[in-house]
Amino acid sequence: NNEVALIRSSDYSEVGDPITVAATVEYEGVTYNVTTVGGGEERVFDRTTGVILSEGFTTIRSNAFNGTNVNMLSMPVTLTTLEDGALRMAQFTSLEFPDKVEAIPANCFRNNTQLTEVIFGFEVKSIGANAAAVCNKLVTIKFKTSTPPTLDETSFANRGEITVYVPTGRKETYETAWEAYGFK
Repeated sequence: NNEVALIRSSDYSEVGDPITVAATVEYEGVTYNVTTVGGGEERVFDRTTGVILSEGFTTIRSNAFNGTNVNMLSMPVTLTTLEDGALRMAQFTSLEFPDKVEAIPANCFRNNTQLTEVIFGFEVKSIGANAAAVCNKLVTIKFKTSTPPTLDETSFANRGEITVYVPTGRKETYETAWEAYGFK
């Protein structure tokens, strides 16, 4: 399958070294473009704490980082799609979603117990159920978009106090849209 990156823990040598996942693979003299990472049964990122996805990746599949010790993820500007639970139960300390990501799916980064900050890009339109649930250290979320994304009542469930940064002049718009969810 030329769409899914095949990475094995043996592909990188030292435990903890950040790895760069290439968006092209050469096999028997043919170069294949890779657009998707994750979705397999093997937890391929178990031996690293940092992952850099190269330009060209468009999708992170369900459970790609589930239960790993990865605390740093660099997502490319080409990324458009995250599947349910794609980043859940990892050890991210901060996340920045590229501008082309329109939907943050259910359980996207749920149970990231070390997460303190999330930055959403210009095109985000929705944040799904339990997307950031049980991110107990999450204290800052920033939005680049002028239009408040739609939320589920559980999008930020089990949270403490969170400071929300929005574009200049959009505070009232966000407050009105999110008042029912406990944001002021």
